[in-house]
Amino acid sequence: MIEDISTEQLNPWISIWRKPRETMRAILQRTYSPILPIILVSLAGFGTTIARASMKNAGDVLSLPVIFLIAIPGGIVAGLLQLYVGSSVLKWTGILLGGKASLKQIRLAVAWASIPFIWVLLLLLPKLLLFGDELFASTMILVESSTTLSLLLTGFTIIEIVVAIWGIIVFWKCLGEVQGFSAWKALGNSALAFALISFFVFILAVLIFIGNMLF
Repeated sequence: MIEDISTEQLNPWISIWRKPRETMRAILQRTYSPILPIILVSLAGFGTTIARASMKNAGDVLSLPVIFLIAIPGGIVAGLLQLYVGSSVLKWTGILLGGKASLKQIRLAVAWASIPFIWVLLLLLPKLLLFGDELFASTMILVESSTTLSLLLTGFTIIEIVVAIWGIIVFWKCLGEVQGFSAWKALGNSALAFALISFFVFILAVLIFIGNMLF
């Protein structure tokens, strides 16, 4: 029997990890500031942008302050695109699968499911203190010369990978809750949305290429 949590005081920042469906159900029953979803996706977008900058060794060509100056607005834009464009596409593709969620509910699922990625931001400060600029560089002289630092970097990486995987599962469960889907069907909803977005990006790239060739 499904637990009735309408009166249970779940803290979404904690419960979303273990009870994503129940937490999402409780969120839909509550009233939050309309700006909170924007804050959530912006923080998650910033964290994702910083992680991407590290993986792409942005520090080889950019200073640390510049990386952050780019990551802050870049993360906000990425988060807003996910919240508004991504949610709209999820709504359209979800209809094909019998989804029942409103656009607002899908936006809430997208926003609150980003909490695991926001928690990863807590690792950023100790990583900067330990590894400094080398966190974004292809050559890590200090880290490679220290077994302790190498093990710590590996530990941080493993944690981030695990959180990323679980964060995706949390998203599928939250989306499935609002759509009335299983997590597997929510995966299908997401895959269709990704395919549709990829198709339009491909068409746009082709049109830009043709335009450059003609003009």
